[in-house]
Amino acid sequence: MQGLLRAAEVLHVDESGLRVRGKLHWLHVASTERLTSYEVHAKRGHEAMEAMGILGPFRGTVVHDHWKPYFTYDECTHALCNAHHLRELRFIATQYHQAWAHDMAALLVEIKAAVAATPAPAMRLALPELLAFTTRYDALVQGGFDSILKFFQVDSTGMFRMTSSARYFKKGVGSSRPNWRWIMCFLERPKANTSCTAWVKRFSFS
Repeated sequence: MQGLLRAAEVLHVDESGLRVRGKLHWLHVASTERLTSYEVHAKRGHEAMEAMGILGPFRGTVVHDHWKPYFTYDECTHALCNAHHLRELRFIATQYHQAWAHDMAALLVEIKAAVAATPAPAMRLALPELLAFTTRYDALVQGGFDSILKFFQVDSTGMFRMTSSARYFKKGVGSSRPNWRWIMCFLERPKANTSCTAWVKRFSFS
């Protein structure tokens, strides 16, 4: 199975804590639409990923959250998981009443639906659609930067500090312009879109 996963075009990876004889371990997962490999390891980061033996030789597109050890693998293409983004955006929208977060989540879901509806021979959205979606995305990111300024506060030493909602924005869709390619890669790689179909149902906004 490891060989099939290493040869996949798109690979989804994640990790989650669990207890083994009362001690914290980590369940690492690597999956495609049809295959899933699990590895329980005492470590969460690079050491455990190496023990799993999949990401090192992998040369396709790996979809993951923002966990830094994933980025140590630079021979593959990276895509950031929008299920995680939708969860964080929902938190910002409900906890801090930020309208841009709701709108960004709706845009990501709309783009996913548009990609899924694209006829198979085309394999990607037409250029005018790509430009329209990316323009809207840029506008929402800028709106997030503009509105999040109010969430900086002055501490007891007179220094500006980010509040938790500012950190959420910085970590996620607003962290940097180059991340646009990682977040929106499913515009050009439909398999990075269709192999995670559950996230729209799990994180819908009304």
